[in-house]
Amino acid sequence: MKFKKLFCIVICVALLALSLVSCSSGSKALFSFRGTELSNKMYSYMLSSQKAYLQQLFDYYNAMASMYGQEEIAASFEDYLRSNTTDADGNTVTVAQATNNMIIESAKYLVVIDHFCKQYGLEITDESAIAEIENVLEEDIQTAGSLEYLNILLSQFGADYDVEKQYLYSTMSAELLFDHLYGENGAQRLDENAVKEQFEKEYNKIDVLYYAYYESDDEGNKTIKQIDSVTDEQINEYIANKYAKIKYVLLYTIDITTLNKLSEEEIAQKEAAANQAYSELKNGEITFDAAVEKYSESKSDPIVLSKGETDERVKPVEDAAFALKAGECALVSTEIGYYVIERQMMEGDDIDDSIKSTAYEGLAIDAINQYAQAAYEKVVGGLASFEDYSDSESKPDDFGNYTPGIIYKDDEMDESIVEKANQINVNDYAIVELSSGCVVLKKVAFSEDDYKERYDETYKSLAQSEFDKFIRGFYSEVIVDEEELSKFDFLTALALDLVPIDENS
Repeated sequence: MKFKKLFCIVICVALLALSLVSCSSGSKALFSFRGTELSNKMYSYMLSSQKAYLQQLFDYYNAMASMYGQEEIAASFEDYLRSNTTDADGNTVTVAQATNNMIIESAKYLVVIDHFCKQYGLEITDESAIAEIENVLEEDIQTAGSLEYLNILLSQFGADYDVEKQYLYSTMSAELLFDHLYGENGAQRLDENAVKEQFEKEYNKIDVLYYAYYESDDEGNKTIKQIDSVTDEQINEYIANKYAKIKYVLLYTIDITTLNKLSEEEIAQKEAAANQAYSELKNGEITFDAAVEKYSESKSDPIVLSKGETDERVKPVEDAAFALKAGECALVSTEIGYYVIERQMMEGDDIDDSIKSTAYEGLAIDAINQYAQAAYEKVVGGLASFEDYSDSESKPDDFGNYTPGIIYKDDEMDESIVEKANQINVNDYAIVELSSGCVVLKKVAFSEDDYKERYDETYKSLAQSEFDKFIRGFYSEVIVDEEELSKFDFLTALALDLVPIDENS
């Protein structure tokens, strides 16, 4: 589980919820835009709120990492804040610096929004929204014990009740402005052609003929599909090509305690001994069992190698073993030592149920892929259509399942399918092997109904992007009191906590 990546994504999203307040009594303007101001009180509150939120996320993901045996984000929250990350511009900064910079960006973002809300006379009037805000405020008063105590607690974070109230109201300002500009009757309503173009960029549409490798029983247990064409002879041949049983003599060229290489003189002695063992075996002067007793530094039973699954340090042993016939020997040099190996015939208990099952599964998958390949060649050659595979009585095979009109975004579909679909034109076909099955796909054109069904979602996505560009276009006009801003530091800011102080402690 990629805790760090997910952690950073959640932080970025959360920052957009931060808000602002116009300067109140005793506060000082920290950010200004065309007469609208965000105060030092609100900025202090923003820092503390975000730090508390970040602390909660840190504790949660560290707990999850521990539960699932994953690496923790950091040993402590302070260590995490001091650890390095990469910001949006590709610069290496600490997590604290990156978060601080994002809060500054959020302050600019929201002071611009606040200004335009005032300019257009936009206010929160929805009764349910107002009631929700008032309920939150009342809950905080109850938590603190009274309004007086709430103000005392908030003062530790440079804020007060009025700052919190404005914060809650301001969090809804962006949505008000967005609706005013890009809503149904918005002044900057997007052109329909732009929305349709965006829809065609974001989505793909394919018909799919899916050849699944596995099937599930009523209890959800997954098993490989039964293929009658797989024979015992094929299984035995598969095992012979997939597995190799060997005896071996091993002379280490490393210290098995420290894993350090031996001296050149010691390695030369090991090489000479390995050559001697190999020579005696080739000349029939000694049996392999006797060679193991006489020369080997590892007295183990014969082992079975599975092709492609050997440790890289001894990969030459695998390569040599599969090149041998039963009864043949080879001398092999590896990173850890010299091996003299003899391939043996696999028989009896060597071929257990697990190996047989693996062999059958591999052959069944090969057979299903052949059915998929045949279907692909038929539809490409015009000898069949996808629709032919939807009729259970006359379909060309029993394994392909047809699903028409799958519409998706790239991040909603398997990467291999996305890659193939992006490489072909409408009405062209492709074939893709996945871990779960083989897919024959056809890229198809969108219908007008496809566009209409996803219009609202596409419009909102594009409009939100345009809205963000619009707001950020005014950043250069935002005036920042750098001297006052330098007094704030996310690393040392207090994390917001409204738990009342126990006066008896």
